[in-house]
Amino acid sequence: MEVKKTRKTDRRTVYTRKIIKDTLIGLLDEGTHAEKITVSRICKISQINRCTFYLHYSDVYSVLGELQKEVEDVLTKCVNASLSDESRRQDICGVLFASLRENKIYQVLSRCNLTSTILKRVFEYSKTLLANLCVETKQFKRREAELFALFLISGCAAVSEDQVFNNWKSFEKDNKFVTKILDQLYAMLDIGKINLALQRGKQ
Repeated sequence: MEVKKTRKTDRRTVYTRKIIKDTLIGLLDEGTHAEKITVSRICKISQINRCTFYLHYSDVYSVLGELQKEVEDVLTKCVNASLSDESRRQDICGVLFASLRENKIYQVLSRCNLTSTILKRVFEYSKTLLANLCVETKQFKRREAELFALFLISGCAAVSEDQVFNNWKSFEKDNKFVTKILDQLYAMLDIGKINLALQRGKQ
């Protein structure tokens, strides 16, 4: 469900929402299944009343939805930064890995199997962005651009899932090798044209 809109976002509103979200993450981190977490339990731990909770959220899943959106926004910003910064472009996988590994909310949601929708949206966004850039700069025809983006982003997605599964044990070593692969793929592109297209998009 959608998060309820408040009339204004003041410090008290921000604080209250943070307390509610922190409580939910804490319960999930302890191993409590999302469907077993109630508004009453969140209110008791957060030391707020139900009226206050419902002023900000419609139910527990709307709180969860906001947490998932926060993680999605962080990852999307990483993708944008990687594509717009030539020095980091080949390291898009590394940037994403680091963000996933360092994000506490993502780690908890991942352990609770609540990240598949997030990753699906982020990778779909990344694939579409890259394909559109390739077409706009006349690097490939539409179908070729879609295949190129699909191959690159799907590979990053698969490696990301593998890193999570293996608890990031070989992160540094794997990232170096994946970067070499990405170097070869990006060698097919005219990076200068990509940069110009990105700059025009910001204007």
